[in-house]
Amino acid sequence: LKIGAAQKELNECLKSVEEAEKKLHEKKQEREVYISQSTEALAKLQEGMVQQSAEKERLMVQIEESQRELDTVKKRKDERLTSLRTELEESRGNIEKLEEETAAVTAKLRELERERLKALKAEASRRQEEEAERKQKEAQEAAAKAAMKSDKKGKKDKKKK
Repeated sequence: LKIGAAQKELNECLKSVEEAEKKLHEKKQEREVYISQSTEALAKLQEGMVQQSAEKERLMVQIEESQRELDTVKKRKDERLTSLRTELEESRGNIEKLEEETAAVTAKLRELERERLKALKAEASRRQEEEAERKQKEAQEAAAKAAMKSDKKGKKDKKKK
């Protein structure tokens, strides 16, 4: 009886051991699956990190190139603005000089026009004087001729008498 009970207890212990071994085996398989999945996930993460790192590096290079281009464009823009401002100031100076020259030329033209009008008046006055002198001379000559005729006539009349 004791042997039967011990045998039964032994069988139960063996059964429990087998079940425990079976559970252990299942747990080991689950663990191996988990480790395998975790290893794959880790590998994918690492690969993703490597790709992200490469992408980050590529983007950083692009950002640096873009920044250099931006700096170059800003520098050219600043240089162009400075150049345009200088040209504008020079143009303003030239415009002021031209306005001053125009004012001076306009004043000179007015002065010359006044002198021309004065000369025209003087010329007209001189011509009037010459015309008056010529008429006076003609009148004197005519009077002298008339006087001479009158004298000749008077002498002829005296001779006839």
